[in-house]
This record gives sequence, structure tokens and C-alpha cells, in this order.
Amino acid sequence: MERSTASGSSDSHPLFSMCCGNANIRLPAIAPPPPQLLYFFIESTPEAQRFLDNIRQYNAALAFTSLGVKVDNTVNAGGGGPPTFRIHGELHHQLGSLLPRDGESPVYAQLYIYDSHIALEHRMNRNSGLDSHTMQRLQDLILEHHRWATTFKNAAKVFEQTHCRDVSINLTTNRNRDPRRYNLPASDEVAIIVPGDGTQSYGRRDIVLHLQDGPLWRISDGSAMYECLQYPFLF
Repeated sequence: MERSTASGSSDSHPLFSMCCGNANIRLPAIAPPPPQLLYFFIESTPEAQRFLDNIRQYNAALAFTSLGVKVDNTVNAGGGGPPTFRIHGELHHQLGSLLPRDGESPVYAQLYIYDSHIALEHRMNRNSGLDSHTMQRLQDLILEHHRWATTFKNAAKVFEQTHCRDVSINLTTNRNRDPRRYNLPASDEVAIIVPGDGTQSYGRRDIVLHLQDGPLWRISDGSAMYECLQYPFLF
């Protein structure tokens, strides 16, 4: 971040004017992690060490979203240097439908609507090299402390108690109208339908969960869900 040339700015007391409301915004202090999670980072037990050695796999197994990225493997194609992860293009996180497609196993956020023992079984089937006891401890930790885990559990309860249907919108032509006016779009798809007369301001947008067979939705990097759904141990 570049320092502004605001009056009174110095190396020991930098002042910023292009962000943070001229330093008037105060972010709350980061809450300490739960003791159950802190154990894996500060203790020297064999279990804690194995967790740190495989932290990326545990994170991926318990993440709510998948990572959408095109990886450039030409940097260290020969494998002679340190592990390298180079991104070609943009990095984004993807959130799928609430339920898996017929015949497919649940993944990512879909696992949080299942009973914990079923979710653990699916996670271990995909990560057989990890420790099941550690996976269960981490899973229980997220279910207890992660706010979005509760959200998905509540969505599952709504699904169980409500007869949910997939609906679609069909645009039809009124045959009594002049065919030269108010024609339907020539394309097979409509990008977006905005309610109202166009004068309203929509400053925020929601993330919509599809029940089944929905597309993968990209989560904006400005969303509060962006990091905490991809890195559940940090939030």
C-alpha cells in the first residue's frame, strides 16, 4: 500500500487518505482461537505435528468452497526446486448447490448439511491418508465455532421441513401485441432480471444456494464469506 502525501505523514506515523476513511475506521481486534484449535498450532505432540505437516489437506477437506484457479506448472516442471504454486489468471472461490447431484458424493459445503458421522466418512474416503481422529476433532470444532456451519445446518432443517421445488421462469409473447414492439430476447438466455423500474439502487447482492444441479457461483472478493469459507481454521 502506498503512503499518501497527506500533511503530517511520516515514516513513524504514516497517514493514509485513499482508504480507511482517513484512518477513521477502526477494525475490531481478532478474537483468540478456540483452545481446541490452538492445541494443533502450539503443542508438540505427534498428532499436532502431523496436522501441521498436512494442514493444507485438512483445510481442503473441511473447506466450504472449492478453489477456482488455473495453475501454471511450468515454473518448477522438473521438480528440482522448492514447491511452487503459480497462478495464471485470476483466483476465485466457488460455492456449489446445497445438495449433490444424483449418484455423486457430497463435497465442500454440501457435507455440512449431513450428520457429522456421515460427513466424516465422506471426508475420510477422499482423504484416506489423514488421521480420522484428528479429522473428527477438527470437524466438531468447526461445527461448534464456525458461524457458517450453523447456517448450512439451518438450511438443511428448512429443506427437511419444507417441500422445496426447483422453479424456472419462462418468457412468453403476447400475441395481441404489435410484433414490432416488446419482442422477446433473440438469445436463448437472459443474463439478469432486475425487479423494479430501474430507479432503485442495489448496493448489496446475496449469495443464493441452489437446492440441486445449480451452477458453481463465484463469491466476490468483497464478500465477508470469501476467506472464511475457504480457510475455516482462520475464522
